[in-house]
This record gives sequence, structure tokens and C-alpha cells, in this order.
Amino acid sequence: AKTTSFKAWAEQLRGHATSAALQAELGYWQAQLHGASDVLPCDRPQGSNLGRHATSVSTRLDRELTRKLLQDAPAAYRTQVNDLLLTALARVISRWTGNADVLVRLEGHGREDLFEGVDLSRTVGWFTSMYPVRLSPQAGLADSLKAIK
Repeated sequence: AKTTSFKAWAEQLRGHATSAALQAELGYWQAQLHGASDVLPCDRPQGSNLGRHATSVSTRLDRELTRKLLQDAPAAYRTQVNDLLLTALARVISRWTGNADVLVRLEGHGREDLFEGVDLSRTVGWFTSMYPVRLSPQAGLADSLKAIK
């Protein structure tokens, strides 16, 4: 069966974006972002931005650490692995930049159930949603996780 077209979804989304409900949220989002910056330190701001100057770093978790990350830690803190990863990211970037807060843009699949009668289950298209989140890591790991969760 045919599902909602990308065009029809986009039109509903545009109308939703100008709705009174979302306009009422505008102040909250502006307050969340007030004074936040996503600028990262740069050793040579006038340097070139060429592929040949890129560096890649990778790491790998062994089976035991993976189990702890995916099972033990979420159970201990009653959270999801995404909260753990965001906490780690926020703590590292905060320490690196010296900023108390970290601004990141989270990405979602964009197929949230926002509207009655809209079925995107078989609609082809890229529906990504992005939204800013201000993370405020604390001095202790447990406190950071609770604040970011």
C-alpha cells in the first residue's frame, strides 16, 4: 500500500514548525543555546584544510569492555548506552576546551510519529532530524552521567 509521500510529510512539517505549540518552545531552546559555543581549539587557524594533513585515530573495545558498556553500566545507572557515550564525549571535550558546557548536534532518524494519519514506513527518503543539545559535565563521573541523562 502507498504511504505518505516525502512532499506531503515536508508540508505538514513546515506547518508544524510555525505552530503555536512550537512557537511556545522557542524561548526554551534559545535559553539552552544562550552563550553556548561549538567552536573547538585549533592549533593553526590559518593552516590549510587538506586531506593530506588529516590524521585518523581509532580504538577498539575488547569483548569484556563491550559487555560492560552495553550491559553492566546501563543497568547500574538505569540508562542507555547513548547517555554513557554522550557523557564520555562531553567530559573529554570539556577538559580539552576548558569550557564548562559542550554543545553538540544530535541526529535522529527523522521519522518521529508527529502527525495523525502520516505513515512513512515505506516512504523513500532521507528524513534526518538534527537538534542542539547543551551538555554540562560535572566533576565526578556519576554526577556527569546523571546531569547529562
